[in-house]
Amino acid sequence: MDSIQTITLIESGILSSSSSSDSSDDEELYSVICNGIHHVKPKVKDFVVNVVHSFTDDEFLRNFRLSRTTVDRIVRNFMSSDYYPKYTAGKPTISAEAHILMFLWFAGNKTVIRIVAQVFNCSESSFFVVFNRVVEFLLNILPSIIKMPTSNDDKIQCAYEFQQIAGIPDVLGAIDGSYISIRKPKHKIRSTYVNRHHDCSLTLQGIFCNAKKKFVDVCTGTPGKMHDARILQHSFIYKDTYLQQVCGSKYHILGDAAYPLEENIITPFKDYGNLTNNEKLFNKNHAKTRVVIENTFGLLKGRFRQLLKLDFLLAEKDSNFILACCVLHNLCTDDDDLVPEQPPIEVEELPENVTLNIHPGTLQSREKGFQKRKMLCSL
Repeated sequence: MDSIQTITLIESGILSSSSSSDSSDDEELYSVICNGIHHVKPKVKDFVVNVVHSFTDDEFLRNFRLSRTTVDRIVRNFMSSDYYPKYTAGKPTISAEAHILMFLWFAGNKTVIRIVAQVFNCSESSFFVVFNRVVEFLLNILPSIIKMPTSNDDKIQCAYEFQQIAGIPDVLGAIDGSYISIRKPKHKIRSTYVNRHHDCSLTLQGIFCNAKKKFVDVCTGTPGKMHDARILQHSFIYKDTYLQQVCGSKYHILGDAAYPLEENIITPFKDYGNLTNNEKLFNKNHAKTRVVIENTFGLLKGRFRQLLKLDFLLAEKDSNFILACCVLHNLCTDDDDLVPEQPPIEVEELPENVTLNIHPGTLQSREKGFQKRKMLCSL
């Protein structure tokens, strides 16, 4: 990449997200380019061939947070996709394996882009090209990886797995939201992104997961635009028709008090001190079943440590990266790819007064929800 292209990256705010809290690297790079001084930073040569290929399976898992088997499958799919360049004009092509490994090294560890680029023997601007290719590839396959059960057999199996947890029948998933901490997006008003802890964050919301801790619907984004244009069908802006289509009148998902009680969203009884024993037992079983979504958030953030605090300058990059990590989580779940042992990641539940952009349904829908919950409580 020439000087003009690099300066464009810097001025657009893309390149500066490669640094840590100290932005002096960007300022130094900008100064070097503008003054016509060329300096090649020292880098590790042949890291993939000489080091990664010598890792034991355990070492590979600890460094990349995914098993070799899962990574090999992702590499093959990426290499055969349109997102991997088969030819480049006069420059050696970065291998498909290096593309995926660079992305995973960054996503799975609390590191900065400058270090990743040095380890994998490329420039920071080249890393951004690699990063964007992998993110676009993962977002492209998202609809085939993150999806609700549609066939009767899949729904029956999913409901059976949930019922084994605490006995609640006909459950297709659990729903909740989790804060993802971010830096204030460039040219944005900080208060727009501030949560109740006075931190900037995005909400990973509208999440279903099955009893195997696999996402079946995801939604995140900037305030007022809680979805990605390529996956509108997964946005809870369209939840009324979408849930009705998936769940029908038989099935439902479990949500906490942040969600309205409806025919397809069953919430616990509110405790004003007068709950019956059956209602208390239902609330207990409801919590035991719904906790699977909190465990899923913990697994996601534990595997991809960048999600503990994102440092991109653009909110769109934050959103796309979050969704890409959700895709990788499901691919790992499909392969029974367990994350290495680690201290548990504490995932805070959103407060009950946070409604996650979910608007109450009609009175008829709410009445059906009351009747269904009453029936479930009596079982």
